[in-house]
Amino acid sequence: MEPPRGIPAAQDPAHESTRTELTADNVNRELRELYLYLWPKLMDYLPDGQGYSNPLLICVREAYCRAPCRIVVVGQQTDTWFNEFHARSHPDPVGELMRIYDNFDLARPHPGRRNSPYWWASHHINRELNDDSKRCDFVWCDLVRIDQGRARLTQAVEAQVCALDLLRKELVLLAPDVVVLFTGPRYEARLYQTFPGLKLVRASERFEHSMLARAECPTLPRATFRTYHPGYLQRCPGGYDVIRAIAPLVRELGIKS
Repeated sequence: MEPPRGIPAAQDPAHESTRTELTADNVNRELRELYLYLWPKLMDYLPDGQGYSNPLLICVREAYCRAPCRIVVVGQQTDTWFNEFHARSHPDPVGELMRIYDNFDLARPHPGRRNSPYWWASHHINRELNDDSKRCDFVWCDLVRIDQGRARLTQAVEAQVCALDLLRKELVLLAPDVVVLFTGPRYEARLYQTFPGLKLVRASERFEHSMLARAECPTLPRATFRTYHPGYLQRCPGGYDVIRAIAPLVRELGIKS
């Protein structure tokens, strides 16, 4: 199989002079091609019976593509992912995992998850930057797409999985206006390895750099912010003020919504 297309300038997430027009059919077709190309390597790195979760593979809807402000939120890693589905034995594991993501519907049908700090924060940012009267989806993904028994992968396996460069390749196809990295300090080294040339600068005088930073990187949009996981922010005095500050900071950068 030929590798998926590279990164043309017009679809670089940091490209500011034009906004790439997207359709869900086109994006999902290219995502599927990317996943199919990487699937054999991914399975080589993750032997069966070792407690690895299914990989998180995304699927987009028109409600993301037509959103006035296209937002991608990035968590740390999976905390299991429909492990009752045995991907290796399915005739179309990539297609089924994309369907599972689509049916998950950003936790809307799952009240227990939808009311968690992570999903409250993600939906709050989306509501603030997109018209409440129209349904506009965001995209959710993770920096590390697989866990092992709900724990972080070993350094060696994580390095192999992340060397596939999945997140950066997805962002090319998704062409977001805003990226929010809920990764916190424990994943900082992985963040720097994922985005070569990354610099984290203070985003606001209101918050310490460690609490909220703006990410500067050639392969990320200008409105990219790194903060703690919302579960941690919930436990911090004034932690949710960080979440509420992100939309105004996006507007200050001149990003239309």
